[in-house]
Amino acid sequence: MPKSPFPLLSKAINKVAVLLLLVAGFAGAIQAQTAEELHITRRSSFETPGGLRDPLAPIGWQKAGDVIVDGNGPVVRTVESYIVPAAFVISSISLDRIPLAIINGKPYGEGDMMPFNAGGEKIQLQVGAIRDGAVTLLYKAHQVICPIRTAKLKPVSPER
Repeated sequence: MPKSPFPLLSKAINKVAVLLLLVAGFAGAIQAQTAEELHITRRSSFETPGGLRDPLAPIGWQKAGDVIVDGNGPVVRTVESYIVPAAFVISSISLDRIPLAIINGKPYGEGDMMPFNAGGEKIQLQVGAIRDGAVTLLYKAHQVICPIRTAKLKPVSPER
């Protein structure tokens, strides 16, 4: 092949020619598909049959508002239904300059976040208020007032 008197120009012409061929090929491919051809006619979906566990969810996990079937029929259990005063043991309350309460064996102050397991779902409760004889716990718009529990002493029988 004879040498070109303009080597840089011949390389540029070759590159431009390849570029034009590629653009022409893509332009033909783009024009071949119209909006009607790209219309989606069928979408895939997955729904679990009623009462069965979602196979993609972790084992033992229940979302809030799950339906639990027992002998009396279906019962809807929400996270709020697990937050009851009986679930918390308030053993002592200190009303000093900084109010503190011992809840389930751990000290908490007003505004502290407390972890709680509500039916397998881990949530955070906030200690709303610590008052004389009771503690208010908050979860979203739900509030629970938990009274202090004292140890019940056995009656002492008189010695004879």
